[in-house]
Amino acid sequence: MFSGNPSASISAKEWLNRLNAYFGFSQHKLKDPMKTLIAVTYLESTAAHWYQDIFSLDQAPPTFVQFLEKFKQQFIVESENEASWKIEKIFQGSRTLNEYIAEFRLLKTEAGTAMTDTALRRHFIRGLRSALRDSVDEATFNSPSFDDLVISIKRKDEYLRMRDGNYSRTTASVSKPSFKSNFNTLTSGSQFRVTTKLSDSERQYLKDNKGCFRCREINANYVAANYLKFINNKLASIIIKREESIS
Repeated sequence: MFSGNPSASISAKEWLNRLNAYFGFSQHKLKDPMKTLIAVTYLESTAAHWYQDIFSLDQAPPTFVQFLEKFKQQFIVESENEASWKIEKIFQGSRTLNEYIAEFRLLKTEAGTAMTDTALRRHFIRGLRSALRDSVDEATFNSPSFDDLVISIKRKDEYLRMRDGNYSRTTASVSKPSFKSNFNTLTSGSQFRVTTKLSDSERQYLKDNKGCFRCREINANYVAANYLKFINNKLASIIIKREESIS
C-alpha cells in the first residue's frame, strides 16, 4: 500500500516498480482501465484522497498512462525535490563514513534526475568530516563514476584513521618553531621520522597519493630521500617570516 505521507514505509518510485512488476508477471494480460482500478486499490490515506480529488468517482476511470502522469507529478517530483534539499544540507557529523554513505545513496536514489552528477559529487564531498574532505584532490573528484568516487573516499578514510591511530607525529615544532633554538636542533631527522614499518597496502596507498614513506603525509611535495631538505627549507622560511614580522 502507498499512503503518500512523508513517513511512508515505501516510496512512490518503489510502489510503482512493484506495481509494474505485478502487471508484468500477471498471468492475464491486463488492459485499461483495469490496471488503473487495481492500482487505486493499493492507495490509502493521502494518496487515496489525492486520487478522489483529481479523478471524479462519477466518471470513467482514467487510462493507466493518464494515472501515471498525474501520480508522478504529484508524488515523485515532490519526493525528488525534497531529496535534493536534504542532499544540500547533509553532513557526516559524528557518524561513521559507511553510515553517511548509506544515507547519501538513499537520497541520491530519491533525487533521481533532479540533481546533476557534478552537484551530487560536490555535496557528497562537502558533507564529509573536515580531515577527510581536505584530503580529496581533483583526480578523486573526477573519478569515472560516483561508485568509484565512494571507493576512493573509503580508501582515504581508512588511511587517515590508520595514520591518526597508529603514528605519533610531532608537527608542533614545524608550525611553532622556537626562535631561540638552534636551527639544526629544530630539524633533526629523528624528530619527524615515523619508525613503524609500512605494510604493503599502506606503501601502495602512499605511492598512489604522492605520499612520503618517512612521515606518511599524502600529497606531499617531497619523498623520503629529500624529506630533511624540504623540512629545513620550510622551517627556514617560517623563521625568516616570523623574525621579519617581529623586527
